[in-house]
Amino acid sequence: MLLLGLATLSLSACPTFEDDLSGHYRQTLITELDDEALAVDLFRFGDDVRAIVRFYELASASAREDAYAPENQSRCAWTQPAPFDKAERAFDLRLLPTARHAGLSLSGRFDDQDRLQLLVQRDDETSPAPLLMEASSELPNAACQTIDDLILRARFGAGAPNAFPPETYTLRHPVFSLLWVGVEAVNTNGAIVFVAINRTEPSVRLSPGAQFIPGDNVIAGDLRLSVPPPPDRILARSGSTRFGLAHPVVIDDSESDDRFAWNISEEPLIATSLQNGVVEDAPEGILTNGWGQAIFFVEGSLDQLDDELRARIEGLDEANPNQHFYIAQVFFYNDEVVALRLPPRPRPGIVSNAVDLLLTTDFLEAREVLLPRLFFYN
Repeated sequence: MLLLGLATLSLSACPTFEDDLSGHYRQTLITELDDEALAVDLFRFGDDVRAIVRFYELASASAREDAYAPENQSRCAWTQPAPFDKAERAFDLRLLPTARHAGLSLSGRFDDQDRLQLLVQRDDETSPAPLLMEASSELPNAACQTIDDLILRARFGAGAPNAFPPETYTLRHPVFSLLWVGVEAVNTNGAIVFVAINRTEPSVRLSPGAQFIPGDNVIAGDLRLSVPPPPDRILARSGSTRFGLAHPVVIDDSESDDRFAWNISEEPLIATSLQNGVVEDAPEGILTNGWGQAIFFVEGSLDQLDDELRARIEGLDEANPNQHFYIAQVFFYNDEVVALRLPPRPRPGIVSNAVDLLLTTDFLEAREVLLPRLFFYN
């Protein structure tokens, strides 16, 4: 009886967001010049506050007529929690930047009519935008599926020289990239044909003197970067979710411009995380002629993948099913990944986020992407 009473007291003392200021707030004024609208789901927990910020694309006049229709929402994200100033009825919230989106600062204050006066300052803009927000619901909407970026460490020649002999090839302007490889079905005169699709995202130039030593024709050191979820087009359907596969590569750009646009016929792959041959611990009963590391992305959960794809994946029982990004071992035969081996759940304090890349001459003359793909069919 005493334990039950303590539990009841503990639960009743927990702050909730059910107060007169929590709720769903929408931008009141949308003009013909606006290409985006904002909504905020505000959660006040006692002395603290947090919010979901929702972004709505207004790409047409019809979209502006019903700006907050679900199909117009382009993304949502949780802010960091922050103190709520009860006396001033004000708060300052922060939306952290991602690989694709600049960070955002929200300074909010409630007026005498309980309307939310909001100052929105984007990291990539010089001045804040004032917005008047009105409540459209007393209850905030907690539905927001977000996938955090993968923090990746690319290592170039860890523990071994990583140089081309000058007579073999001379490096120009190497760029590290994640090369997402997939296939899409195309209807050609009534016949379904599977066509290869490729995306390089993100891409980062190797810094001369750091990861790239021009005089020695060497790539070395390491590079840390933030990797966002892949673009929709590269994702393939499997079961009730979607997946994608990316190879860490280095591409030798012919230009030194800040913006990288890959010309496949003139700019070869010079380093990958793949090796040719048969490794001793390859899965039994599967014909392979190469192995290496790749980034395996699952939009939902591993449990949602169909049985045919799951049959090609080792380590499902030990892996975190809701991790989304996996640095996996891949085993391939020619142009097809025939098996994946997922890493086990990371131990506390240990983040296994490194991939090793080695220079290769295999693709110097290639005029198309010849890296293995994980097909959604078997």
